[in-house]
Amino acid sequence: MCRNKPYTKPCHLLFLGLTVTCLFHSVDSFLPLKNYHHHTPATFGLEKPSVTLFEQQKNDNDGGGNPLKALFNPYESKIPKEIEREIYEAEGNTAAAQDRTTRVGFYTLLAVLGVGMAFFNFFISQLRVSETPDGSLFDLADSSFAWVDGNFLTQFFFMNKIGGGLCLLFGAGAGLLAEAELDTRRINAEKIYDELVRRREKKEQKAAAAPSKKKKKKRKSTKESKRLNALVEVMEESDASTTPEPVQAEAEVAPKNSSAELETTESTDASGDTKDEGLFEKVKGFYERADTMAASQALLLNKKLEDAGVLDKITDETGLKVVGKEQAAAAAAKEESSKPTEK
Repeated sequence: MCRNKPYTKPCHLLFLGLTVTCLFHSVDSFLPLKNYHHHTPATFGLEKPSVTLFEQQKNDNDGGGNPLKALFNPYESKIPKEIEREIYEAEGNTAAAQDRTTRVGFYTLLAVLGVGMAFFNFFISQLRVSETPDGSLFDLADSSFAWVDGNFLTQFFFMNKIGGGLCLLFGAGAGLLAEAELDTRRINAEKIYDELVRRREKKEQKAAAAPSKKKKKKRKSTKESKRLNALVEVMEESDASTTPEPVQAEAEVAPKNSSAELETTESTDASGDTKDEGLFEKVKGFYERADTMAASQALLLNKKLEDAGVLDKITDETGLKVVGKEQAAAAAAKEESSKPTEK
């Protein structure tokens, strides 16, 4: 068994360093929460986040940090470290996070397998062109790697440059899929954080706008109450000044048999005034009394015009009840026919 030469060429060391760096980066990206034990747990809530954390994030977004930071570290999250753990726990409860750990682990395993196969292809290729101590080329059949030359698939993937390139592409593609899963996790967590910031700002805007609306509403209610109080005073004064007039007019025109109806109306008004009425009840009663007064005045005016012969008689002898033209004429004829007998 011949001894293999050590890898002394710079390209060999460079390839080995890149491979180790890629593997370390994959493992490091798989553990984004590795430094949580260095931070003290912070109280975090989805409805009441800390104000200082949002202010700090706002300052960072305004350019308070290094402008080249995003260029050198594109995977740096904008979520503050104090609440990053809680944000990622909330993201882990979403539907997109189900079985993510299994998928990332599977993609990472495929990436390691592909990169390892590509590295083994490079190792076998360099071993085949290396020289033995006696000056001849290394023969795989005389070594422990004889199985590589005994199968078509192993010959294609480990002794062919095309096969090695395919293995490297396969590993790189699997690594990109794993990194895409982790990047999706980070993006979803940042969306949750942005939603928290938006709710916080909206709540602050509502809190700032609430006092002005309350003051406007209070002023409006005060003005309305003053107007209603003034309206009630005017109605009470109008009731006191206008109520005796129709009663006096009815007493002058109506006969004795209408006094019962007037007394009934007055007693009803008096009993209604004794009740504890509210503001709107007073307004309603005012309009009802106004309608009654207007109707009484209209009937009294109609009675005067009927007595003067200007209008046809359509009311009874009291003038307070409309009976129709025919009945009024019949009543007038009956009254005229009964006058001679009384004499």
